[in-house]
Amino acid sequence: MRRHWLTAFWYYISGKKRPREVILLTCQIHGSRYYRALALIQSEQLFVGQALRLRREPSNEFDTHAIEVLTANRQKLGYIPKKHNRVIAALMDQRVPVFAHIDYILTTAYEPITVTIYMARPSF
Repeated sequence: MRRHWLTAFWYYISGKKRPREVILLTCQIHGSRYYRALALIQSEQLFVGQALRLRREPSNEFDTHAIEVLTANRQKLGYIPKKHNRVIAALMDQRVPVFAHIDYILTTAYEPITVTIYMARPSF
């Protein structure tokens, strides 16, 4: 508990604002080539900074920790990679609000969309 107090005090004396969110992961979306991601990129419906939805898919036959990445109007773009999704899936299962946005788009890449996933900073 003391460490939280010291962190809050440091922000107070330094005059800096505390970040509003905690970045959990920056990664490429897997499987986007199987969905409409490239068509959405080419039609300029996807852009850097765009907010995305994350949805758990515990019934996925390949990965019980699967997390789908969707646009705001629920068009599927792909999945968070299996090697990174366990902690984020656990947070989502505990109903912790987890958010994502497009960080980078590279149309020539095999997996063209990079996202940043974050959660709201806990208040203490």
